[in-house]
Formats: sequence, C-alpha cells, structure tokens
Amino acid sequence: MAAVRAVLDDPLQAALAAPLLAAPLAEADAALTAAGLAGNERDFLYLVAAQALGPAPGGGKAEDR
Repeated sequence: MAAVRAVLDDPLQAALAAPLLAAPLAEADAALTAAGLAGNERDFLYLVAAQALGPAPGGGKAEDR
C-alpha cells in the first residue's frame, strides 16, 4: 500500500506508475491466492472492513452495517 500511495500521490510519476507498481501488485495477488481469495475481491474487502471496523453492534457482521 505504501508503494502504491507513493507513486499515485505524485502526479509527476504517473508515467512511471505501471513499472513501479508491478512488483507490489504481483505480491498482493500472490498473497490473495495463498489465502484462497484470488478472484474474490469482495470477500477480501469484507475481511479488511471487518478488521478495520471491528464487530458490528449486536454481534452482526461488519458488512451488514
């Protein structure tokens, strides 16, 4: 995330974005595949939201908010 933000936050580096982001994106893809989440970004984002938001009041899931 830090590498992506660094590249995308600087408009002067826009032309360099693809080569600079190739390695971090490949690493993220490999991690998602290892976690069984490749091709299922919705489930991954629900996990991220649940981690960031914590449990919903009343014991519901974070995505039910």
